[in-house]
Amino acid sequence: MNELIKTFQVLKDSKNEDELLDCVYNIKKTLTNNIDSYKLLLVKEIEPYLKMALSGSNQVHTEVTLVTIRMVTMAIKRNPEITIQYFNEIGILQLIFNYITSNSIGISQSVIDLFTTIISNKRFNKSILLNNDEKQDWFNETFKKLVLEYSLPNANKIIFFRILVIGSLLLNLNLNLEESNSNNSLGIGVPLIETFKPNSTVKSTIESEMAAKKNTISKEEEEYNEQVFKKYREPFLTILVTAFNDSIGFDQITQMNILEIIEESCKYTIALHSIIDAGMISSLFEILKKTTIATTSTNNEALLSESPILNKIISFLSNVSQLSKEKTDLLFFTKDEYGKKIIEIFKYHLDHSENELSRKLKGTILASVGIIGRNSKGLDLIIRDESFIKTYSEFFLSNDQETIITSYNSFSIMLKSNDRIYLVTDKLYQIYRSLPDGLLMSKVSKNYSSPIEEIKMSSFSLIQALCIHSWGASEVIKMPGFFEYLMNRQNESTKLGKEWKFCIIQTLVNQHEDLFTSNAEWRDRYHQMQSYLKKGIHFIPYESITKVENEFEG
Repeated sequence: MNELIKTFQVLKDSKNEDELLDCVYNIKKTLTNNIDSYKLLLVKEIEPYLKMALSGSNQVHTEVTLVTIRMVTMAIKRNPEITIQYFNEIGILQLIFNYITSNSIGISQSVIDLFTTIISNKRFNKSILLNNDEKQDWFNETFKKLVLEYSLPNANKIIFFRILVIGSLLLNLNLNLEESNSNNSLGIGVPLIETFKPNSTVKSTIESEMAAKKNTISKEEEEYNEQVFKKYREPFLTILVTAFNDSIGFDQITQMNILEIIEESCKYTIALHSIIDAGMISSLFEILKKTTIATTSTNNEALLSESPILNKIISFLSNVSQLSKEKTDLLFFTKDEYGKKIIEIFKYHLDHSENELSRKLKGTILASVGIIGRNSKGLDLIIRDESFIKTYSEFFLSNDQETIITSYNSFSIMLKSNDRIYLVTDKLYQIYRSLPDGLLMSKVSKNYSSPIEEIKMSSFSLIQALCIHSWGASEVIKMPGFFEYLMNRQNESTKLGKEWKFCIIQTLVNQHEDLFTSNAEWRDRYHQMQSYLKKGIHFIPYESITKVENEFEG
């Protein structure tokens, strides 16, 4: 202890940078010497030196402030039960939080790291986040003041992004919007359309229940999350909507980051209500609507430059919609029935995909339709416009590689509905039947043997998704030569291809035994598939092994 105080005093009196940095190194070494060294920071005699390092004075070297914040973070990680309360009571945390506006990226990031640690520790942070004493509720007051100050149009956007990170953590959103990565936001725009893996079969009721139990949080944690969300959602969410609107037309990076946070917050129904009431959905609709109005060449160029944010808006709507039927209803069926209008915008761009802007939006729209249709409420929105169904399904017949992959994956997602199959299967059949009889399967039968890997795998994904439904399985098993292709273990050399074939067979055997009972030939096919499954995905027939050995010997 005495050695540490002595080093602090030398640091205070240091006359050049080399001497100062040596002192900082020695302090850091002392405090990280062993697992209990952090306790030295909890001694009363050290408090004045900590406050001096965090005073904000121009005479305090940046490295001193940075190391102080990092040492406090280290202590909190080692023993949050004691240290969070102690550093809060002596005012250290309040001093550190003010450094989020620092010009030093290292210091501001250290502040974010520290408060990420504190905010994520739900057991010991209540005295900071949920303090009901107005005189001691410094964090709430400071945070809201910063939100209001840095959300203004001419405010420092880098600092605003830092505050977005803290706000997203407070709302239990776990986002990562570090300023160093903010430019990557322009790459955001593709919906959360997953690349289905071959094991993505329909889960049994038992498996679903086990997964639900695994993801269930305690009642105490749920109450805590709700309390924090209610306390900090305003004016944060309303300010976000205002900042988004103020950025329209000139600051896509800010818009991207705001949409990310709002999208994550929509897992709370109360947040979706808030952003709808704040006019966010109305703003998004108006932005999309402008893309369908005849424009001058100058305006068209401006819209083309905005295609990243347009794609992000489309993916935002689909990703929020897929969260639940309730959220689909709030988003698309209440207050001005935006769903019908947005589907009309989607149809416009799919019908005009030869235009440059529409072409840039086509892939995201196709992907989003699949995601929106993943629950029965969204599916109702899609199928109530027969002309839109026809426009959408005609892309399944495309010869363009990217369109084939996107449209097949889109329909696959829709076929693998979040709702019980019997509730949606007839509605999905309407989409399938919107194309002339046999036309889609004829196209798929060519694409599943394509030499282009992405086309082949998206075809397998669609085939497996069709097999979930009795009408789809019936169409699949009638494809000429497909059963023989499935049973042949030597026509797929890739691991992924073999796994997809296995998954398709597994879906047919587990869910559609009744389709194979009509005659002896079909019953025999069913037994062949059962045998295939018993032998496993990567079983190698004896004749194949012999052939390889002979070739090697030759």
